Amino acid sequence: MNREFLPNRNSFTRPIVSPANWNKPGASVKTSWRIRYRYYDPVLYPQGKQFTLKQMNGYHTLPERREATREAMRDLLQRFKEGFNPITNSRPDPEGDFEIRPSTGVIPALQFAFDHKVCGPKTKIQLRQALAQIKIAIRQLEYDHLSISEIRRRHVKFILDRIGKNKKGWSSATNFNNFRSSLKMLFDVLDEVEAIEVDPVSKIRKMQITRKIRETLTADQRITVNDHLRTKYPEFYRFLHIFFHSGARVSELLRLTGADIDLAGQRFKVTVIKGKRKEQVWKTIKDIAVPFWEQLHPQPNQFVFSKGLIPGESQINPLQITRRWRNHVKAEKREDGSGGLGITADFYSLKHSHSSEVVDMLSTREAAEHNSHADESMVAKVYDIRRAERQRNRVKTLNNPL
Repeated sequence: MNREFLPNRNSFTRPIVSPANWNKPGASVKTSWRIRYRYYDPVLYPQGKQFTLKQMNGYHTLPERREATREAMRDLLQRFKEGFNPITNSRPDPEGDFEIRPSTGVIPALQFAFDHKVCGPKTKIQLRQALAQIKIAIRQLEYDHLSISEIRRRHVKFILDRIGKNKKGWSSATNFNNFRSSLKMLFDVLDEVEAIEVDPVSKIRKMQITRKIRETLTADQRITVNDHLRTKYPEFYRFLHIFFHSGARVSELLRLTGADIDLAGQRFKVTVIKGKRKEQVWKTIKDIAVPFWEQLHPQPNQFVFSKGLIPGESQINPLQITRRWRNHVKAEKREDGSGGLGITADFYSLKHSHSSEVVDMLSTREAAEHNSHADESMVAKVYDIRRAERQRNRVKTLNNPL
């Protein structure tokens, strides 16, 4: 396949869209679309590395998905011209050849803000996906001729409204608030470099969210899940128990290497990433969890949970845990005995259950410390699902007659 060469000596194959008829009348949005290309870095990957983009699948009508695909292709090719390297997920420092000014166009300015935004990898991915849809809305509203200094609150409001229309309505208040937050993060960067004098996002109100009662596994369901995974999926069963007792996030466990474990001291070291802040902390291995950790024998440079949830050389995506839970627990049981258990609570509800039990046995403060939270507020507001029940029970026992 022919390659296109870039000034930085890297090269790429021309991106290909699947399905091949994506731009013809017979195209269907019922299947997953993707853009595929191979990128070559003569130093890091001389043989090339394959990449796939799928962000257009968030659109469910043919015209919208086509436009999102065209936008993704235009954006990708433009980024290549600007020196973006998808292998390192970086580009040359724009400060050397591109100074952001109030007169800079709105789309280049937002791209500059994205490139300079310092945040965790998960947030960066979400921000990139949001920016792709923001650019589409800007072009549809014909705001792309405006400079960044001309953008006001009304423009941002109309951009959000257009994104909502493109999505056939906001699926939830959280979805709207996430796009608002993405715009806020980008404009904060532009504010820091004095490209704007007016913050056009802060006074746009968030949508009110109805906080739902968190669904967790019942005592019987926990026994059922435990027996099911122990019998059929022992590696996932082991990971579940380690996660339940760890007080760690799934992503933190999947970054663990053998060098991070001090089994004799019953502790393991994780890097807690919260926004710009990174902090290494030791977390406790409870007595009840020691037998599960003892089954693992990683080398110091191996990931503790690699492919198959056993020690190995490659780091796996946290989404693999979600998929395993969906397939082995949430899926309905089939007639042949395969499938899952039809349980609807998600995997992360285990952390809520464990946090509540730590509060029952110790205190909110110690539950927060075990989860590596800066204070008790997250446990009190989010993770302690029994908090309201305890408060009701205390009120029930009050003996104050008229």
